[in-house]
Parts: sequence; structure tokens; C-alpha cells
Amino acid sequence: MVREDREIDALRLDSIVRDVQRFIAKCDHIYLTIDLDVLPAAEAPGVSASAARGVSLALIEPLIEAVRDSGKLRLADLAELNPSLDIDSRTARAAARLVHLLTLDN
Repeated sequence: MVREDREIDALRLDSIVRDVQRFIAKCDHIYLTIDLDVLPAAEAPGVSASAARGVSLALIEPLIEAVRDSGKLRLADLAELNPSLDIDSRTARAAARLVHLLTLDN
């Protein structure tokens, strides 16, 4: 399943979450990599290839929650944080928020 950033918006989010859940249903275990380059440059300037559009945290979080809540998540990592490019630790804070979201107990 592949979605371009222009295809992910609030109107389609519920449908995309269901697609993610259908994909997860076919899996025994999930290894999730979150590439911080997916976030818009305004939310994550501290990456090597900032996105002109990207997918906002508000839209990424429900997708991550679907993976986390599946009970199949075994390993997760975040990629592409470059502190030397980060502005006001904005990207680091976004990454910390995503790690916190991944580790919440339900």
C-alpha cells in the first residue's frame, strides 16, 4: 500500500486508516519505520530532504495509532533527524511526540 502526500487529507483519513488495518490483518508482526522527511518542512525542518508538502502530524498520528493498537507492532524506529538542520528543536520535538505516541499503553 502506497499513498502520496497529496492523497492523505482529513477527508480520506478514515478510509486510509481502514486500509492500514486491512494490511495489518494480513501480518503476523509489524516493524514500523517513520521517516521524518514525510512531515512538512514547517513541522520538521531538521531533515536532510524536507518535504514541500508532506503529511502533517495530525494526519500521521491516527495511522501510527492503528499500527500501535493492532498488538502486532514489534519494533519501530524513526529515521532522518539531522540536529544540525533543526530549527528550535522542532523536528526533535515532533520525533519525541511520535515515540511517546508509539509507547502509550491502551
